[in-house]
Amino acid sequence: VDILDGNVYFTPGELEDATMATEPHVKLFNLLSTTWSSFDLYARICKEIGSCCFLKGLAYFALYYMRTKDQGQGQASATNICPDGWFTFAVMSVMSWWSLLPNLEL
Repeated sequence: VDILDGNVYFTPGELEDATMATEPHVKLFNLLSTTWSSFDLYARICKEIGSCCFLKGLAYFALYYMRTKDQGQGQASATNICPDGWFTFAVMSVMSWWSLLPNLEL
C-alpha cells in the first residue's frame, strides 16, 4: 500500500484483499446502489411537486390573509385585497413555477 498526497494506492493483489475485507454493509450499499435510480427519480419528482405545492399554498395563504377590513363590520372582505397581498401572491406563484421549470427534463 502506497500513500501519496493523501491517496491510497493498491497493487493488484492488495486490491483483491481489500475488496475481500470490505464490511458487509458496504457490500450491501454497493449492491443496492445499482438499482435505486428509479427510486431516486421518484424522490426528485415528489420533491419538486411538494415544493411547488408549498409555494402555491403560501401564495393563496397570503392572498387570503392580506385583505382589508370593512369599516362597519370589522371583518375582512373577500373583494378588498390590499396590493401587498396581490404582490405576495404574484411573487410566490412565479417562484413556484421557477422552482419547477429548471428541473423538468424531457
